[in-house]
Parts: sequence; structure tokens; C-alpha cells
Amino acid sequence: MEDRQMSPKREARVMISEDILLEAEKLGVDLSEAVEETLVAALREKRAAQWRAENRESIDSYNAHIERNGCFGDEFRTF
Repeated sequence: MEDRQMSPKREARVMISEDILLEAEKLGVDLSEAVEETLVAALREKRAAQWRAENRESIDSYNAHIERNGCFGDEFRTF
């Protein structure tokens, strides 16, 4: 889904506050581009949150293991 150029465009109806829309038009903001970029960022954030929730048990288990045992090679680090 990251490669948007390969995906066909589809019309979508959205409701936007009139004052925001007028200012965007006045400043030459490409509304379609701005909405798409913002939606892609929101999707990326939601996917990341979903992944963290789905993997919370494993992450917590790994973190507990590191807390108890340290990281592999800790004894060789010089920094």
C-alpha cells in the first residue's frame, strides 16, 4: 500500500470546514494530495499501533528477558 503511484485513484466525498477549505484554496494547497498524504500517515500510525498491540505479549516477554539477563555481548561492549 505504500506505493500509491501504482494504485488507481477513486473519488471520495469528504466534509471539510468551510474556513479551512477556503484558506487551503487561497494558499494553493492541493487538497487531494494533502488528504492522501495525511491518510497514508494515519494508516501507518494505526498499523504500527495494531502491530504493537498484537505483539505486546512477545515484546513484554523479550523486555523481561533482557532486564533479567542483559543483552547478548554486553560484556564485550566498550561504550
